[in-house]
Amino acid sequence: MRQNRRFCPHATDLIYLSRANSYYLKMKKLVSVSLLLALLAGCDDDKNGNGTNDPNYPTATLNLERETRVMLTQLVNPNSPLTALNTVLTAQVDYELGDSQTALGLPSQAQALGINPWADTMAAQPMLSRPILSLAVNMTPVGQNELETVPELAGIANNANPVASVKHRVREDDTAWVVYNKVKFWKDTLGNEFRIATYLLYDIPAVRYQSQNLDLRYQQIDDLVNRGDSICTWATDVRNSASTATVFGQGETFAYRSVMVSPFGNRTFGIPVLDYTVFGPSLFRNDIYGTESTPIEHHFVKPEAFETDTIEANFNYEPAFLSVIWAVQDSMGTIQKAEYVNSFMSRP
Repeated sequence: MRQNRRFCPHATDLIYLSRANSYYLKMKKLVSVSLLLALLAGCDDDKNGNGTNDPNYPTATLNLERETRVMLTQLVNPNSPLTALNTVLTAQVDYELGDSQTALGLPSQAQALGINPWADTMAAQPMLSRPILSLAVNMTPVGQNELETVPELAGIANNANPVASVKHRVREDDTAWVVYNKVKFWKDTLGNEFRIATYLLYDIPAVRYQSQNLDLRYQQIDDLVNRGDSICTWATDVRNSASTATVFGQGETFAYRSVMVSPFGNRTFGIPVLDYTVFGPSLFRNDIYGTESTPIEHHFVKPEAFETDTIEANFNYEPAFLSVIWAVQDSMGTIQKAEYVNSFMSRP
């Protein structure tokens, strides 16, 4: 009768099997390490697919600090006396905080400056505890009887630890401005709620353009703003909150400051950060986006480059750019809530 024989490998076979198993384990580790390094390379600052580092990329030398910049948002209306008061408060906070403060003017009720739907959406968004009727600190509306506390509120907001920070650089040519954003996260978080927006802003002098039949003059406010036949000026020196320096000089042209013209992509609260990276859906501490391999480039065509008969092309203006990180909650594509996270502002 044939006996069942149990396989008993020869000693040499055992050696080969042992070596093969060892080789397999080493290769498995090498493959795992290689995949990990590939993933990390995607998150490295200023790395592209070839593993090179281009020091000339606009954001390559931008360093992001863990600091909350205070954004003061005000309604801009040539017919409201609060516009001048809010302009003074914003300038006083700017003097105290410097680069740690940004500003956004919403012309939602300013017919002469042009009503735009993005400003209307932001000023009256239902996710606010109340609509912005005058001024807001980090999108928290401030009542008219609370305006004197704005410098104090701004100082408190500036000390908060943010989830993320943003900076940008602007390059321009004859036809457009290009804003290169860079974002860094300081906490592990879900990425689908964070958006990055860039806004084109104008500082618009309050003057009358007779040739254009366009009157942008502000109202007369005794002892504060003089309304001349063609131009509005500050009637007195406007001091900082401590009365140690002048923020607006007597006779200086009054201007509507940081007025929103349009957001990039015509999207009020920007574009999801995850749209700029293949990694997700989570964002992790020390993740950086807006580098050479994950560019966040927002383009704005100069008005005179495509239409010379528009109002924007014919009145004097000074451009500025504001980048904002929003934490957004939406349902079926409709934004239910948008909270301010951080911002950065520059004037070319």
